[in-house]
Amino acid sequence: MKKHLKPLLGPLIGLVAINAVFFILAPTYRQPEAIRDILEQSTVLLIMATGTTIMLISGQLDLSVGSILALVAVVTGSLLLMEMPVWVCILGGLAAGTLCGLINGLVVTFTGIPTLVATLGMMMAARGVANMIGMGKDMSRFPDQFKWLGAGFVGPVIITVLAVIVMWFILSKTRLGFNAYSIGGNREVARLSGIPVKFNIVIFYC
Repeated sequence: MKKHLKPLLGPLIGLVAINAVFFILAPTYRQPEAIRDILEQSTVLLIMATGTTIMLISGQLDLSVGSILALVAVVTGSLLLMEMPVWVCILGGLAAGTLCGLINGLVVTFTGIPTLVATLGMMMAARGVANMIGMGKDMSRFPDQFKWLGAGFVGPVIITVLAVIVMWFILSKTRLGFNAYSIGGNREVARLSGIPVKFNIVIFYC
């Protein structure tokens, strides 16, 4: 356990030191409203980082996560403007993101194209599709039920915490997480050990 935690001490100490400096020198930084705003603004990045963690562990890269986020947001917003049920809109957005991940995974595993190039192409494609779908639409008239999930403090923070817990469980308690560490450590050894490497990489991207 100490061996695994040792590399984390440096970044954690640096993070604490930076926050301590801001806390002492910037009076507004100490206000509860500022801390709340920081938590609210960081939820989206934390959720995306949670999803890409398993990919990085498995030795993969994804430059398209930001553009996929934009596409998911536009698809979800468009469905909400069509007055579809909130759960249908959320599933529709998640399906769009999963489809992009599926394409990334299939391109990377079955064509041999480097992850950097493949995900760069998806970044441009997803951003273009998002611009076409959302062109001229007012993406603000959403029902209160959805606003509670995506705006404010309670909904986004709860979803972020749940995302972190789910990813921790996958990485530490499931075969999928074990496969991610194995593939990231040595892809060829993982393949020779009977792990379906290509299938797992596609799942990681999804």
